[in-house]
Amino acid sequence: MKVLDWFNIRRNRDPHYEGKFLIGSYKMGIFCNVTCPRTPPKDPEDGDLVILRNIYEGFACGLVPCEDCEPDMCSDQIRLNRQVSPIVMHAIVLIENGYLDQHTIKEMAEHLKVSERYLRKLFSEEAGISPSMLATYHRGTIAKKFLSETTMPVTDIAYASGFGSLRQFNQVIRDMYHAPPSSFRKKDPRADSVLYAETGPDFDFRACLRELKQYEIPGVMRITEDSYAGTFKINGMCGYVEVHQEEDENRLCITISAEDKRCYISVYYRILRVFDLITNRDVVREVIGEESYGGYLKHHALPRVPVWFDAYECMLYAVLRQTRTHEEGMRILSLYAEKAGQQVPATVPGVNRIFPDSFDPDAGFRAEFAITNEELDLIRRIETAIGEYQIYLAYNQRYDEFCRSIREIPGIRDRTMNYIAMYGLAMTESFCEEDEINQEIDSSDDYRSYAAMILKDIRNSQMRE
Repeated sequence: MKVLDWFNIRRNRDPHYEGKFLIGSYKMGIFCNVTCPRTPPKDPEDGDLVILRNIYEGFACGLVPCEDCEPDMCSDQIRLNRQVSPIVMHAIVLIENGYLDQHTIKEMAEHLKVSERYLRKLFSEEAGISPSMLATYHRGTIAKKFLSETTMPVTDIAYASGFGSLRQFNQVIRDMYHAPPSSFRKKDPRADSVLYAETGPDFDFRACLRELKQYEIPGVMRITEDSYAGTFKINGMCGYVEVHQEEDENRLCITISAEDKRCYISVYYRILRVFDLITNRDVVREVIGEESYGGYLKHHALPRVPVWFDAYECMLYAVLRQTRTHEEGMRILSLYAEKAGQQVPATVPGVNRIFPDSFDPDAGFRAEFAITNEELDLIRRIETAIGEYQIYLAYNQRYDEFCRSIREIPGIRDRTMNYIAMYGLAMTESFCEEDEINQEIDSSDDYRSYAAMILKDIRNSQMRE
């Protein structure tokens, strides 16, 4: 399509294209989402508009995010909207998790088992930006969120975002946003070390907790009728996270406690996935339409699917469920956490262990697990594939790519694969059933998957009746 065609999509605020591209204006000095409420220019001048695949291209063009739609705050992860090789995808996962905050690009290349020159070449060709600049822009967007939503000291924010010094932090924010860090402080700042997630009035927090309760691993997490708490270990950084709801404000309060604040943003976005708060549900609702499926959306909210906080734990459960009941699978996970989990001080009542990051039951208590050789061999094959970058339990990958890679592991069943995708990696596409989706629904995964969930919800309701 021509630039004018893209501009007309933006002028019409067509929700079908939300998230697929951004549009920037050199004259206005900003870039916007497709559905941005700000009125675009009536007659764009030649050379003024630029079509952007992601926010990083916008920053590279010297533009700043629109204050009305904040496209830099809409994404939970590094999204390039480009097809990239597995090596680049793995590198992006590392960058998201702060690898370049502590290591060099050369070390990252060695970690990925390629040369530094080759890695840079791949990024230039496939991502259109260097690994270091991608990491820098990602840190800047993280910093903006902390500045606007917490009263954390600026120095703490700088290090939590991955910057090596306060001076570097100040310079990057000014370069990216053409404004000092102080300009993002709210007039009504929120509590220190607490992040908030807007939920909307139709969010049923207690229903999500009831769903998650059946997967509670004692010592690792504690789920009550009105709160969620658990331990975590991300890139060697350990801590606790607690979540409760402020119903009057339609938001979740997420309190994170860890000595190393660089893990905060990863924990925050994991919680958003746990409670299915990532997708722009207003856009999905508009595309599906209230008249679809007998006017379902007139009387119901879009379905939500709570997922596991840790995709590795979800993978173990899914493998065990290939031949066991839910109760047997949870018994093994709970026993393994008790026997092999790292014990930590119980800052949160009832939460004092970190789940192991590999599964290797010692012969001394293996009999207590009653785990079979076949189950153990399959788990080890998956762990080996993860270690050798044949598959990875990360969010910034396509559902079909994940399926293609994990299907190559002998012993994996489609049901297991889909469970990991849906409940471990928050890939709602695994709910899609092509022949049952209304053909008028856009082909975008988000729209199709939520349409599939509506159909599933309708079927379940009919069965209950």
